[in-house]
Amino acid sequence: MTIHHTAAFIRKNISIVVQGAVTRKNIFQVANHCAHWRNILPDAEIILSISTTDCLFFEGTSSSNQLIKRIINNPQDDYTILPAINTFNNACNYLLFNEKSTALPLPPIKDDTRNPNNINYLIESSYNGLSIASKTYTLRIRNDAIFLNSNFIDLYCNNHALPRKSETAFFQKRVLVPWIYTLNPYSDERLPLHISDWLNFGLTKDLKKIWDIPPYTFQDAVFFEKNKPRYANISERHFNLRLAVEQYIYIQYFQKIHPTLKVDYLNDLSSRELCMDIMLDNFYIFSHEEFDLRINKNYQKELTNPYKRSACLTEDAWRFMVLNRSIQYEEILQGDVDKNIRRISQNTFSFKEFTKNASPLHEDLTPIQKIIFFVYSQILSKKMRNKFLLYPQAFFRDSKSFFTQKIIGRIYIKQP
Repeated sequence: MTIHHTAAFIRKNISIVVQGAVTRKNIFQVANHCAHWRNILPDAEIILSISTTDCLFFEGTSSSNQLIKRIINNPQDDYTILPAINTFNNACNYLLFNEKSTALPLPPIKDDTRNPNNINYLIESSYNGLSIASKTYTLRIRNDAIFLNSNFIDLYCNNHALPRKSETAFFQKRVLVPWIYTLNPYSDERLPLHISDWLNFGLTKDLKKIWDIPPYTFQDAVFFEKNKPRYANISERHFNLRLAVEQYIYIQYFQKIHPTLKVDYLNDLSSRELCMDIMLDNFYIFSHEEFDLRINKNYQKELTNPYKRSACLTEDAWRFMVLNRSIQYEEILQGDVDKNIRRISQNTFSFKEFTKNASPLHEDLTPIQKIIFFVYSQILSKKMRNKFLLYPQAFFRDSKSFFTQKIIGRIYIKQP
């Protein structure tokens, strides 16, 4: 049975796990982000889960999953970081640091980079934070990323009822993930179940299932250093590890619950279609523009790179496939994905079929909304009508008649 809570309920029953390293270089950014979360979600349970630090130490003894009673500055520092420490104490309900950690950086993920593989820091700090999260919903997010407002909760509620296939819907409710680095396994890097690890938002019980996983081993981290992946293309040959970081994180749980799922190495395509079913039925893939996601400036060029729209599974492609499960994945995801969606939309479906599979935003309309729906269904061109039916938020947002459409959009799209 699908659980449905209102946005108002979620805002009062949400934990936020802010996860990652706190260093001299980023301590003020992390402090600002913690204060920001407290400002936009005043009732949230905020947990700062620190993976590593070069500027803080903890007074007294501590262990994994234990509340740290007090955090103080390192005597070797001057007092410039005290405002950040005070902000942590004022904004956060819990400050976590695992002094008994055995997590270590692993060799680089690819042979064309020198950056270490920090997957075990990610796993440990995420698990520690989630283990004490006590609210119904949790947002687990890296500490260099924020939503500029809490609208992600409203949009999540609007999309909770999108259809799911019961045989591959393993989470009790969809988990929100970004489109960037959620890879299209029919593109250049054919990595099934490579789902972005920047953030997750959903039921706390579902997120705990994702992150209750063993550490990544050194053996797997250097698996393909000498012998590259079988049948690897140019992009895939750069990888050193057996499974990409994002694959490893998500595959652990899904293989437990679906033993026939087979992804033995990063470009193992044995279960590619099953992996697509799992992605469509367990996740809500969102666009950073619609959700006002702000990320470290080093990633901004990635978000605006046109190539990424085919290399990754965008929100448009995800939603189109969720609503049209009879279409073969290759027909949409190979080549120019946006072009394929337009071609299929214009040539395959009738207005009646689109109405039948339309967004949940078109259900249970008020009399005024029914009038708007009828008028738009009659006057719009086929292309614009399809966009209105499948992506009503994007339709009103992108309209050239901005002022008029903004008013009509507010009437038509009521937030829960």
